[in-house]
Amino acid sequence: MGPGLTRVEIAYKAPGDSWKVHTLPKLEDGVHHGIVDGLPLGTRYGFRAAVHEDTLPLSVPAPDFDADDAEQLLLDPYGRAVHQRGELLTSVRMDSAFDWGDDRPLRTPWRETIVYEAHVRGQSMLHPDIPEHLRGTYAGMAHPAMIEHFHSLGVTAVQLLPIHFHIDEQHLQYLGLTNYWGYNTAAFFAPHSDYATQAAQQAGPTPSRMNSKAW
Repeated sequence: MGPGLTRVEIAYKAPGDSWKVHTLPKLEDGVHHGIVDGLPLGTRYGFRAAVHEDTLPLSVPAPDFDADDAEQLLLDPYGRAVHQRGELLTSVRMDSAFDWGDDRPLRTPWRETIVYEAHVRGQSMLHPDIPEHLRGTYAGMAHPAMIEHFHSLGVTAVQLLPIHFHIDEQHLQYLGLTNYWGYNTAAFFAPHSDYATQAAQQAGPTPSRMNSKAW
């Protein structure tokens, strides 16, 4: 919805290609819509919007778009992954398919349910039985040693503190600090990539789903 906007564009960059721009037509009810067919997985994209025509550059972004136009792109609120390069955040087209196998909801009765609230980074960071390179990650949360710990406590369900993609508030950045708890969400449907292992950084939302299967 953008009834007060005069123009909305989607800027996108397929792997190995240059930036392109597609204008989204505006309907009478204020909805801007459009379809861009054939974009491969891994395509980075974002929206550009303007209240006045002269506030939105209508030319195709330059090759150094990443550096010059970081403030012009808006994330897709329904995007499944976020790519970050410096100050530029872009949504990424991902494969949403995932094989859950035989996994089914446990349906644990409420009277038998014990919920453990955990922070992905902090939960496994100091666990001596988890390999160091997995500590503080999604994989660390799903490690057999961590699951055994939960079972030993009688835990039947784990509730994670925010794992969706978040950014650090500007005043924290000025102080050289970070938002540890993650309550400054930028994309609710994209997992926070810093919680993935280095090897899994390029795997999009898959790591968090694998952890769900392990639990």
